[in-house]
Amino acid sequence: MNKKADLLTIANKELAFQNEEKEKRAAELIIVNNELAFQNEEKEKRAAELFIANIELLFQNGEKEKRAGELHIVIEELAYQNAEKENRASELVIANKELLYQNREKEKRASELVIANRELVFQNEEKEKRASELAIANNELAFQNKEKEKRASELVIANKELAFQNEEKEKRASELVIANEELFFQNKEKVMRAAELIIAKEKAEESDKLKTAFLRNMSHEIRTPLSAIIGFSALLNDENNTKEDIREFTTLISQSGKRLIETVNNVLDIAKIQTGQVEIKKKPIFIYSLFSDLFTYFIPLANKKNIRLKYHNEGSGCIIIYSDETRLYQIFTNLISNALKFSESGNIDFGYEVKGDFVQFYVKDTGIGIHSDYYDTIFDRFIQAEQSLSRGYEGSGLGLAICKGLVGLLGGRIGVESKVNCGSSFFFTIPYVHLSMVSQTDVLKFANAKLQIVNNILNPK
Repeated sequence: MNKKADLLTIANKELAFQNEEKEKRAAELIIVNNELAFQNEEKEKRAAELFIANIELLFQNGEKEKRAGELHIVIEELAYQNAEKENRASELVIANKELLYQNREKEKRASELVIANRELVFQNEEKEKRASELAIANNELAFQNKEKEKRASELVIANKELAFQNEEKEKRASELVIANEELFFQNKEKVMRAAELIIAKEKAEESDKLKTAFLRNMSHEIRTPLSAIIGFSALLNDENNTKEDIREFTTLISQSGKRLIETVNNVLDIAKIQTGQVEIKKKPIFIYSLFSDLFTYFIPLANKKNIRLKYHNEGSGCIIIYSDETRLYQIFTNLISNALKFSESGNIDFGYEVKGDFVQFYVKDTGIGIHSDYYDTIFDRFIQAEQSLSRGYEGSGLGLAICKGLVGLLGGRIGVESKVNCGSSFFFTIPYVHLSMVSQTDVLKFANAKLQIVNNILNPK
């Protein structure tokens, strides 16, 4: 009964609250009506102002645009206020519908409360019966619980002993696993160190052999031009020398000096590359200009050996790349010099091809060629493709090692394809940073200037 009374009290409070809400909404409706009346008065005032404004507009043509804007704003405000009024009216209709719905729900809840009270009375009677049955059952459970507690305490003691024994076994097992892992790791480290020592020993022995061969080669390359310089310098002191003899001796001294400087420069370059002291200075490079300079420099040397020297460009125009021109010129110089050195006749061609994001340069000759067994070693320092054969030619054998180091610094790679007695084809790539394409007219102008220089060299007046 107390619960029913509480529920009725709550229902009455809800009805009172809803009545208060209704009164509030009614008050709001009154306020809205007052506002509508006020707005209607404002509309009449504004209509009068508009009438006066229309009269003034007849005389004020210059102010038409401003006043038209103000009227447009006022009309928009009135439309907005009317829309607000309609919204509030629709809200009031919805609120009334909600109040009707809530009243119906309250009536349903009141009927449900009556039914619930009857059910509660029946349930209370059932609870009293069950309470008496539960009292008897509780006494039996209390006795059983005491017996269970005794057995549980005995099981707890037994479980603690088993847990302690299991922990001891796990500790010993983990210690054995760690010991086995340590032994396996130590054995593995010993095997690896033994293998590393063997490899290091082999590398050291190979390095000693290569250094010995290199020093022997350098000794020959330095002693030979020095001996020539000293010998021909002594011959110059002979009073019986003719002008032709003096010219020949000075030419040989100059050639020996250039050979000696080239050997020293190669040693310094390979040392800089190995120690990371080579500085790369990138700038735009006109490939046609680079090839023209190389052709101008090497064409007299090629003509002396009756070798046909030619360079190729891709397409009708010539691309501009972004790289280090000095290092690129040095690479081509070493490759073309080798081609001239190991070719007695035939052709030497150099050029480029654009392959995706890289430009591939090449130098092809019809010289003595290289055996395929030396493809992977000729670019290493202290290595020459054929020691017995190379001794018949000048050079320190560092040119290709320098080329490999410089190409790597420029972000590319170098390789070779060759066949013995048929010639060699050296190629290397650098990243292609496209800047622009030069027009054919500019290329032709530049080519004519270069050809004029070459003609002056080949046909001096």
